[in-house]
Amino acid sequence: MTRIRIMTVILVIVLIFGGYLAYSLLKVRTAQSVRFDHPDAIRKTALYRHVENLSVQIGPRSVYDYAPLSASKVYIMGSLKKMGMEPQMQEFSYHDQVFTNIISEIKGNVYPEETILVGAHYDTVAGTPGADDNASGVAALLEICRLLKDSRPKRTIKFVFFCLEEPPVFRTQEMGSAVYARLAKTKGEKIVAMLSLEMLGYYHDKENAQTYPVPVMRLFYPSRPNFIGVVGNVSSRNLLSSIWIDHPISPFVILTIIISLNALITRRKLNRILSSFYGNSTHGPGLTLFSHAQ
Repeated sequence: MTRIRIMTVILVIVLIFGGYLAYSLLKVRTAQSVRFDHPDAIRKTALYRHVENLSVQIGPRSVYDYAPLSASKVYIMGSLKKMGMEPQMQEFSYHDQVFTNIISEIKGNVYPEETILVGAHYDTVAGTPGADDNASGVAALLEICRLLKDSRPKRTIKFVFFCLEEPPVFRTQEMGSAVYARLAKTKGEKIVAMLSLEMLGYYHDKENAQTYPVPVMRLFYPSRPNFIGVVGNVSSRNLLSSIWIDHPISPFVILTIIISLNALITRRKLNRILSSFYGNSTHGPGLTLFSHAQ
């Protein structure tokens, strides 16, 4: 009888999980595309210009698109140099080709040995222009660099543009973030926090335009997709709470939901960069920031 009960429980779990997968797939398949007419004022912003240059002028930037990926590297390096920053290249090999993480740094003046890492990947899924995923994150990171370039932070801030985060390299040791994490551990770099900028391009003020993979999440999260979502794990709870300190919902409630539904909030790849750092004892907490309605 006990065995029958166990099998029944397993079957129920499998059915629930299968139902969730089917629901999520149908939500994505049936979701309507949204097109925005951008005012001239928006088209003139640096954020728009960066996204347009990467996704329209350069286009798909996957591991199979070596020339466009190289052009993206040149564009990012050039943008940083125009700001007066001095970016460094961290080169690594994958299938007999050289790829590059781009690193720019502002030295801390109180705790220079402690590093806050802010990153975004600049490659795309094969065959896609990657405007949202992840030219939007790259554009945001470039603007953060511009706004902070003359600042004097207490801790060292490193801005890293990662390469090769999408399939088929996704979740392998050849990812740009994994390469960076290994070298950082070897050097004894003390990373106290990591923020990953991922898919920040979706925005809408329409009520109920925001959808979620699990319906119950509507009880805890906004119905308008006009916010930035923050995802972390248990070891990042203090960093997460500090970001959500002014949110009307208790940070504990938000943290609980994020931990329990971490793999369901959005696609699994949201934590791919962070996963490279979580396993490293010299690295601190990490969060993913994203904006997406699906």
